[in-house]
Amino acid sequence: MAIQKKSVFLFYLASIILIAVSYAAHNPEIISPAEGVTFTFSDFLLLFAMKTLLFVLLILTSFLGLPFLLLPLIIWQIGAAGAESPLTPLSYYSMSFIPIALNLFVMFIVFMFTIYHVRMLFRFLKDRSEKENLKGLYISFSKRYLPIIFILIFISSIAEALVANMQYL
Repeated sequence: MAIQKKSVFLFYLASIILIAVSYAAHNPEIISPAEGVTFTFSDFLLLFAMKTLLFVLLILTSFLGLPFLLLPLIIWQIGAAGAESPLTPLSYYSMSFIPIALNLFVMFIVFMFTIYHVRMLFRFLKDRSEKENLKGLYISFSKRYLPIIFILIFISSIAEALVANMQYL
């Protein structure tokens, strides 16, 4: 599974456009910032576990093409979260840049895996001799990309918890 710079650029460009449209289309409720809200270690662990579970489920359902439907919804929620924040868009997105960029990169990896996975499955259904290539895709993804995904989700969760704590200072 080779990642090309052009694919990364196009994915990020489409994501930024989707986030901007989501932000503009979202009509937030007026919420006053909660006083003294802080992310604790257990909140960080819950965030990490939820993100990990979400991406593992996306990877496991990639043979159905489900990430093609769910990834745009997840990206849409990034824009909606910015609209719901009590901060200005510039403040919110500059503070959240690292967690958003890391999450988008993980989504890109899942997106590319889904493309390769669906393509390999169609080849396998046509010609059963493609079984070794499909097995090779699973092995290479498990060895190369799953550790990267878990590390990026971990770093993203830490950054997101820090950003959440900084929002109400």
